[in-house]
Amino acid sequence: MERYGRETTRDVDLEPLLLAALRQRFSPTTVAEADLEYVPLRCLGSRHGRTAARLGRFTLFNGVWSDFGVQGLRWPMEGLCAAAQEAANDSAGVADLGPALVVLSVEAPAVQLHWEPPSLNLMARTLSIPFQQELKALLPLFQVPWPPAAHWRHPVYNRSYPLHARPLLAALAANAYNPIRARLRAECSGDEHCAIVGGVAKSSVALWRNGTASALAVYERAVYCLQPWGDSATRKAFYDALSVGCINVIFSETGWNASRAWFGDHLEFSVLVPLKHVAEGTVLPFLRAIPARRVSQLHQAAMRARGRMQYVLEAGSQPPEGDAVSTIVRRAAEHLDALGRQRAGANEAVADEPGQETRTRRATNALRGLCWLARNRGQTDA
Repeated sequence: MERYGRETTRDVDLEPLLLAALRQRFSPTTVAEADLEYVPLRCLGSRHGRTAARLGRFTLFNGVWSDFGVQGLRWPMEGLCAAAQEAANDSAGVADLGPALVVLSVEAPAVQLHWEPPSLNLMARTLSIPFQQELKALLPLFQVPWPPAAHWRHPVYNRSYPLHARPLLAALAANAYNPIRARLRAECSGDEHCAIVGGVAKSSVALWRNGTASALAVYERAVYCLQPWGDSATRKAFYDALSVGCINVIFSETGWNASRAWFGDHLEFSVLVPLKHVAEGTVLPFLRAIPARRVSQLHQAAMRARGRMQYVLEAGSQPPEGDAVSTIVRRAAEHLDALGRQRAGANEAVADEPGQETRTRRATNALRGLCWLARNRGQTDA
């Protein structure tokens, strides 16, 4: 993690980065004396039932929260699953599910987009884990930024070329393995003021990986950075480009909306281009038609917002407006505090009608179903 503040040539894994920042910026104390506790996902099972911090816990699902992650959830969820099993012998059917918990993910839940031109219909499939709706009471999800490649104390961040020093209209760092990427590459390749980074094949992603110095060098000289979806709706490249002051261009709000809860409206510093312009090959003319005053407003907003998306390791050195770490801690504490008060008021809640399940009971039953799937995923997939 020491290299994160100095270099931009490799991707940074969010889980160790967040853990390192928390350790360096917050004073350690005993759990009994703490207001908030961060527990790595892999440790949740072993810590179930122990003394908890006053407000509760938060954890990070290191990746996009999706149905293909259920098998990976098997061992971290052992503690919660044990509680659900205990509920089977409880006459009320409701388990003591332990301390309040907040789950963080870079896409929560993950969304898969599919588009086949010339149709303008965009199909979206939410990749939520099974029983996601019922589990909201137990596993509240919040979307956090991918860790950007340019750390705020690195020269590439501080250089941040103004608009008049950006010779490129647009930059695209994406291969061509789906229709939207192929269309954007075709349009960009025919315009001298649009630059492409990376090869055509999906395997070529290893050549640039979004966060390499070559991609950032292009991003920082472009006014706009095109961000087509890939395996899921959001991209790490969005935050890489934002970190060097590029105005991001997206083509669907799907997947991005979840970040508004804690990190603000992304449309204040990015542009949403209707899909019809991708189909017609007129994305670049659309961007050129945006009034200069609006472009300036977007750029200034991007310059203000990028600090909020940073994960700063050193205490006292975060951007003036705060960073992702301070936002996560503050917002997690606020949510858990509200959740605790809600739980206290619901302890004596009863069903409104005979036979109607309470929300807690539905969540408990849903958790049992999820735990069964997690235990048996390998067998059912065979």
